[in-house]
Amino acid sequence: MNLLIKQQIDKSINPDVVRLYFSFLKRLFSDLQLSNDDERIALTMSSDGLFSFNLNWRLALHLDRQNNLSFLVNIDDVEMLQNDYSFTKEEAFIKQNPKAQLIHISFELVQKNTETIYKYWSKSCKMYMNEQGVSQYRKSHINEIYRIATDADLLEKYINSNVKLVKLIDTYKQKLNNEGFSDELFKWELLTENKGKPNLDADDFTAEMLSFNYHTQLLYPTAISVMKHIINEYPNEYKNLLVELYDEQIDLTERVNHFKKNVAVLYKKMGEKLGTHHDERTIATFLTYKNPDKYTFYKSSFYKKYCDLIGVPAKPAGQKYTHYLALLHDLIDNYIKYDNELEKLVKNHLPNELYQDSNRLLLAQDMLFVVLEKEYGKNKETTEQTTTNSSISYWVFQANPDVYDIFSALKDNVLVSWRVAQNKDKIKPGDKVMIRVTGQKTGIYALATVTSEPMENDTTSASKEKAYYLDDTAEDNQKSVRLQLDFNLIKHPFTKEQMTSIDMPGGRQGTNFPASKEQYFSVLNHFNNMHNSDNNHKNKPAQNIILYGPPGTGKTYELQTKYFPKYTTKETSISKEQHFENVVSELTWWEVIALALLELKKAKVPDIVENRWVSEKAKLSNSNNLGATIWGAIQNHTIEDCPYVNVATRQNPQIFNKTKDKYWEILEDEVQEQALELYDIMDSVIHFNPNPDKNIERYVFTTFHQSYAYEDFVEGIKPIMQDPDNPTSNISYEIQDGIFKKLCNLARRNPNERYAIFIDEINRGNISSIFGELITLIEPDKREGALNALSLDLPYSKKSFSVPKNIDIIGTMNTADRSVEALDTALRRRFSFIEMMPKYNLPELKTIEGFKLSEVLQTINNRIEILIDRDHTIGHSYFIGIENMPDLKQVFKDKILPLLQEYFYGDFAKIGLVLGSAFVIEKNKNSHNHVFATDFAYARKAELNHPYMSWLP
Repeated sequence: MNLLIKQQIDKSINPDVVRLYFSFLKRLFSDLQLSNDDERIALTMSSDGLFSFNLNWRLALHLDRQNNLSFLVNIDDVEMLQNDYSFTKEEAFIKQNPKAQLIHISFELVQKNTETIYKYWSKSCKMYMNEQGVSQYRKSHINEIYRIATDADLLEKYINSNVKLVKLIDTYKQKLNNEGFSDELFKWELLTENKGKPNLDADDFTAEMLSFNYHTQLLYPTAISVMKHIINEYPNEYKNLLVELYDEQIDLTERVNHFKKNVAVLYKKMGEKLGTHHDERTIATFLTYKNPDKYTFYKSSFYKKYCDLIGVPAKPAGQKYTHYLALLHDLIDNYIKYDNELEKLVKNHLPNELYQDSNRLLLAQDMLFVVLEKEYGKNKETTEQTTTNSSISYWVFQANPDVYDIFSALKDNVLVSWRVAQNKDKIKPGDKVMIRVTGQKTGIYALATVTSEPMENDTTSASKEKAYYLDDTAEDNQKSVRLQLDFNLIKHPFTKEQMTSIDMPGGRQGTNFPASKEQYFSVLNHFNNMHNSDNNHKNKPAQNIILYGPPGTGKTYELQTKYFPKYTTKETSISKEQHFENVVSELTWWEVIALALLELKKAKVPDIVENRWVSEKAKLSNSNNLGATIWGAIQNHTIEDCPYVNVATRQNPQIFNKTKDKYWEILEDEVQEQALELYDIMDSVIHFNPNPDKNIERYVFTTFHQSYAYEDFVEGIKPIMQDPDNPTSNISYEIQDGIFKKLCNLARRNPNERYAIFIDEINRGNISSIFGELITLIEPDKREGALNALSLDLPYSKKSFSVPKNIDIIGTMNTADRSVEALDTALRRRFSFIEMMPKYNLPELKTIEGFKLSEVLQTINNRIEILIDRDHTIGHSYFIGIENMPDLKQVFKDKILPLLQEYFYGDFAKIGLVLGSAFVIEKNKNSHNHVFATDFAYARKAELNHPYMSWLP
């Protein structure tokens, strides 16, 4: 990517105006067949605006920083446009160009009248394109801008890219241009020499392992020594571990941790007690030598710096290398492979005889190492050394929650001192402290600074501190230091697993012990990441997006792989309170009443209403009469033989009872028989133990269809059978929330998290009917808390409703399906549209018996585009997964041919133009009268018996 272009795009206050500017160029270049080599055109950037397009000597199109677009229009057409549109003219331009004028039109006006404005603008461009053979501005022409104008995917990359990464790549390109690969070329040389090693089938495995150069810049010397030591004693066992490490059928993270663990077992078996240094850096080197097309070298230091740069938390030990490779692939796919300048530099400086790194994994690794380790790393270290007092010490202050209520102290923000039992003579003002908690919730929960010398009888601090001690026997005369709380991590603690990743194991005794500067800054970086993440979530504007394109271009796959993970977190990331809310949101009224009575044992309705289960449910309810709702639910589930409840029909489970003195109770014997799951629900809340493997999804997924209605999406009246197990029971009706309203309620309770609704096939439903009045409320500036926030009363519940600003709406749309609704203008202007067209450069598009599937697909699509349009092309997914010729034939038979029949309404002649004579032939060439029934007379029988097109059998 070109950094200057990226910075220019970022200057725009609205990315949609940039998209609109380039859409005009793309269309014009196609209509007038203007290539990048055409010297009549010049695409430039300007200091007073953003981008300019010059056609010969005339300025034909300009985009300024105020979202105005300027168009070259013939003088006669300007007069016509003046009758309907408001715009200003460039006076200086009029004097130079008496036959044409440059008119300035606002983005909003251009957006609403694109076709009309394009018509007059393209007309003038066509008129003046042949005035000269070469534009005098051609020397300033920027090839990359032409690429952006003609490649919608590349434009989106520029708009959505991280400027920090663009700067990183730009810095690397400058170094590569000035110095080449310099002293890092050895990595390409090593892989040229050692690719595919070790050969595990070698006769002498030990000699094979010792035969190649591991290089001490890639491996710790100790790791090499340990490896040699082990293979001398246990060569077969070490070889078996390598076999498992290279087994691609096993998950990479699992392989990494299995290898680390079992090498340590072998080493200890030899009587050694020190570490093996067979960490992820060593494992990465083994994997890279064996298969550099899939793996590359790794070092924890620049991996962490890269995580800091892009604002994502680093993974704990054992998961780092997997995460690192994923980050590299993202960098390659979204930045490196689009950078033609970088590609040229690599070709210029990388000798042809060396490993060519076609997947650019080694290049990405080299980029991070060279820029972050050698440049940014040095600068950061220098800054830290000059700004940090070298005499500062770092400490862990440890709390036992059974003795000291550290969680309440942090929540109440009253942590002002700490008792000092060890290192009294070393702890001093200015020292940095990590507050660590032991027990089930082990972790670091705060960072603080020592503000006093250790002192006895500090009554001011002791009075505040003493209130949180749970042990009355604590000594009052123990020394303590005063603290200034710098960062409260109670919401996002540094977990036990993360502590292990910075070599801070658990189980250490005492209240005060030393720590390292590196450990402290790891925790500080964690806080910064969490803080930035919270702020980004909170402040990020709402997105309304539709992914559109022909069938098979990966729209739903894009949702699953790119968008779903953005709205997914682990259960460990939610608090006990959030877990409680999530549980209650899934419960029915009778269930929350039952759980309330399990806690209360016996209560009247007002007390039940006040219970946490019921009050939380009430926050989520549409009920206009809470008392009646509770009365109905509790009576319907009362046992049959209760004499104090007069309800004709009851529902299962029947677990409630009403006493003579008008108290309600729950019969636990009946719960044991009919609703045993209530105890599991209660236990999951009381003893909340987050499962690190469980995902919390902050999104819902739905598919629109012709029967989908407002009542499914927002709210509606739904029938409720009094007893689902009895088909003859009475039916009542209640107002129920639809899928989108439920999501809004959930998002409103968690404003610091982003939520999303994914709507597949959004244009299959009746949009106006489904969204109803929400068509206005979903606009980003109409959301809750936005500048022009709106709310309205819903038609069924009569309650005021608005859409939270932390909900994104993301849909998909198949442009080729002629059976679906067209999106109206009202909906279109409220969504951003991201086009997804067929991709031809995917590695999954294989070559089958000499047929390159990428070329087959592109040829078919070129022909379809001529015969119909680009919206009816065929997506790449149709050809993914094809392994052999039978697979290819099956895809054509079952998918491609039926699709083309639908596209061309059964016109086999046009299908033949697309696929050729191998698929479509002319039948009935030699017509005979006996084709039709001989006993039926019809004058035109011979005329009808003509040749026709059909499939080749």
